[in-house]
Amino acid sequence: MWTAEQLRLSIFLGSPLPIGDNDWRALTGQPESQARINVPGGRSLTGTFAGGVLALGSVGNRADVILSPSADATAAEPGVSPRLPTIGEWDRVRDLFVPAVSSWMSGLDVAIVRVAFGGVLLLETESNQESYEKLKFFLKSVSVDAERMRELIYRINWPQRSKESDDININRITIWNALRLGSGVLQLTGGQVQASRIASESYAVRLEFDHSTDAERPNAIGKEKIQPIFAELVSLASENAAQGERP
Repeated sequence: MWTAEQLRLSIFLGSPLPIGDNDWRALTGQPESQARINVPGGRSLTGTFAGGVLALGSVGNRADVILSPSADATAAEPGVSPRLPTIGEWDRVRDLFVPAVSSWMSGLDVAIVRVAFGGVLLLETESNQESYEKLKFFLKSVSVDAERMRELIYRINWPQRSKESDDININRITIWNALRLGSGVLQLTGGQVQASRIASESYAVRLEFDHSTDAERPNAIGKEKIQPIFAELVSLASENAAQGERP
C-alpha cells in the first residue's frame, strides 16, 4: 500500500497573488494559520492539516500548497528500524488534500496560466531486493534485474494531450527508485567517535511524480477548465501508483 510523503499543488498565475487568512480559511476551514513568514516577493503560511503540515506560499506569479509529514512522523527511536517519512495512506491523504486545494483554486479571481500536481509516494518493502522486484512490475521501458541492480534512478516524461482540452499538453513526469533508510550507532573508542554501525534498515519503492500543463502555452486556462484539468492530473498520478510507468 502506497503512503504519501508529500503532495503539492503549484499554479502559475497571470499576476501576483497576495495570500492571507481568507486563503487559509478556504483551504483548511481554520480561522488562521499557525505561522506566517514574509519572504522576498511573497508570503508563506503554515499549519497542521490532514495529519501533516500544510504550507501555502506565494512568490511573484507562482503559488504552492505543499503537504508534508510532521516532525513526530519522522522521529526515529533507538533500536527500531527508521520510520518512513509519511503523512499517511496515499488514498486517504489524497482524498483530503485534493478537494481542499481544488476548491481554493477555483475560488481565485486571478487568471491561471499553468497548473501542476506533484508528490512523493512510498511503498514499503521487506528488503532491497523486494523493492527491485516491485520496480520490475512498475517500470515498462526498463529491464530490471532484481538480483543484480542497485542504485537505480529512472526519470521519464511521457507527455500527452489533455483529455479535457485538446489545446493543452500535459507533462507526465515520474521518477522511480529503491529507497533504503538506515539508522546507525556511533561507536566511541579511546574518546574518539568512530564510523557509525548500521543497526537497522527500512526499505521502500519511491515514486516521485510531477504532472503539469505545458509551460510553452502562454494563454490562461479557462476558469471552467481548471478543476477538470486538475482532476485529470490527479487521475494520472493515481494511475501511476496503481499501474506504474505509463508509456
